Amino acid sequence: AALELRPQVARVARNFLNDAFLGLGPLLFSPRILAAGAVVFAARYKIRKMAMPMSELCRLLGDPDAQHQVERASEEILKVFKLSSAAAATAKSAAAVDPGASGAR
Repeated sequence: AALELRPQVARVARNFLNDAFLGLGPLLFSPRILAAGAVVFAARYKIRKMAMPMSELCRLLGDPDAQHQVERASEEILKVFKLSSAAAATAKSAAAVDPGASGAR
């Protein structure tokens, strides 16, 4: 089952990493930490409440003490995701109320 989820988690992580560039993530974290945070967030997104083996992930990063930074990077990605989702929902509801307000003329 884990091998089947790998490409899905990778795709979702890539999307979340792209979204992270809309926030402060690239300024706060190194690229490796931000990418690891995206993988953690993607895994949690795909499999609700999944316990991610953080020590193993940090070992793969070459920094066993990076767990706190990876968690913070994952939280930063979550903030951007929530803001992006809220903005999309607001735009969708505004378009539903006033279809001409979408800018199409």
